[in-house]
Amino acid sequence: MINSYILILICTFANGGDSLRTDLDQYKWKNRILVVFVTAEGSKHWTEQKNLFVKQADGAKSRDLLLLKNHRNKLKKPSNSNEKEPTFVMHLVGKDGSIKKVYTKPQSLNKVFDVIDAMPMRQQEMKKN
Repeated sequence: MINSYILILICTFANGGDSLRTDLDQYKWKNRILVVFVTAEGSKHWTEQKNLFVKQADGAKSRDLLLLKNHRNKLKKPSNSNEKEPTFVMHLVGKDGSIKKVYTKPQSLNKVFDVIDAMPMRQQEMKKN
């Protein structure tokens, strides 16, 4: 059972990044977001990441972290990579709206939390609490 305070958004955008950026603006300065870009072939990775998120929901909540899925037909591979086109890419977006880290496979939230906890804004939040 998923706790009521976990927000997992599933979105499909036909026009790509501009629509996604507009939708993310509503969370700016309120939430950090894990945005998962996934193709049909990468859906098993989405399920794995969603399950990892749910297992550590309390830690996600304390860091104002949301999970968002964006389905794509195709994902771009990094320009410096010789690997095949990815089926799963996840961006950690900070409260300021900038991309803090990019992952190419599902991640334990402990690794994500380490990145978040090193952010200056998060350091301030921890001092207040």
